[in-house]
This record gives sequence, structure tokens and C-alpha cells, in this order.
Amino acid sequence: MEYRRRFKKANTTELMDMFLKTYDLTSTVPCTDTFVIDNTDLQPEEAAQRIIDPFGLKQNGPPVGTSGQIV
Repeated sequence: MEYRRRFKKANTTELMDMFLKTYDLTSTVPCTDTFVIDNTDLQPEEAAQRIIDPFGLKQNGPPVGTSGQIV
């Protein structure tokens, strides 16, 4: 909680409810290039890959789609 307080983040359900009712937190920011992924039906690995590919990012850790466990 201290971390949230220090960065002035919502730290109660009441405050979060107020933010959700007051602000539209789901729309894109106007006048900027925005990258949007609808991850409703995606596995986490596929969503991650959709972020990695267009930006040419390098992966940290095990390849996307693997558990990273050595068997």
C-alpha cells in the first residue's frame, strides 16, 4: 500500500470506483499514435507476441509460449 500511496495510485475500492465512474479509462488518448490489442480471446503468449513483433522488441527470459522450465 505504501507504494500506491507514494505514487498517488488508488489504494481503496471506493477511490477506484470513483475513477471508473468519472473517467473513461478504456478509450485511446486523442492526438497520439496508439497501439491497441484486443486480448479478449488471446492467450497471454499470443498477446505478448503481438506487442513484441511490431516494435521489434527483444524478449527477456524464456521464449514466448514456453514455461521457461528446464526439463
